[in-house]
Amino acid sequence: MDVQTLDVGRFKYRKICHGRYFLVRSYAIQTHIEPLSVLSREYCFLHPRGMLYLSCGYKWDGPSGFVPDVESLMRASAVHDALCGIIADNELTVQHQRTADLLYRRIAISDGCPHALAKAQYALLRAYDAVLRAVAIRTSNEVRN
Repeated sequence: MDVQTLDVGRFKYRKICHGRYFLVRSYAIQTHIEPLSVLSREYCFLHPRGMLYLSCGYKWDGPSGFVPDVESLMRASAVHDALCGIIADNELTVQHQRTADLLYRRIAISDGCPHALAKAQYALLRAYDAVLRAVAIRTSNEVRN
């Protein structure tokens, strides 16, 4: 999967406060996640052909985990947070989480993140997803009983 970007303007953001950022220019990227219809949240939408559009004003919290907020992870974290929000809204299945996590790693590497850091961050994202799924399954079983 290539990291293809539609240049609606360079990825440009501003820090709001500690660990919070917002886009100052709209941005779009090909995700290869193709929903049956347009999926939208505030300031972002995913087109059925796989294009994710982030509007000017989109806010996110930077990279996840114990990773510093470095330039080479900011675009990856914005795209990943948007996709995770759509997944959390049950608009996409959890199977799309792996694709979102892989896209995070590919964007990070293409933006200059060292391979070792991108690989470690990907492993953290996958582990976090596994924990969330385990909790969801356990909660679902407890509700049924």
